[in-house]
Amino acid sequence: MNEPHTEQSHTDKQDDVSKRPRFVVIPVNTEPVRFEKKDELTGLEVKETAIDQGVDIKVDFVLTVVHAGGHSRQVGDSDTVKITENIEFFAIPDDDNS
Repeated sequence: MNEPHTEQSHTDKQDDVSKRPRFVVIPVNTEPVRFEKKDELTGLEVKETAIDQGVDIKVDFVLTVVHAGGHSRQVGDSDTVKITENIEFFAIPDDDNS
């Protein structure tokens, strides 16, 4: 009888694993937030994800990304940021009273 080709089955299993979303946990205001590992997210997507996971921020907060070397930059709602394990986010109320 013909046996199934095990190499093909193994490859199919690897394809299934690679299709599953991978996640990374990144601090937002020191609270752990689980993000799907993608190349980039917008600032708004970062804030919405954090809010959905219980971080006490609002979508109109100002978002800052801090990289492992200490370099930081503000991330606008439509700006993108690469999601990696070596970053953290801080979101604070916008104090612009003008």
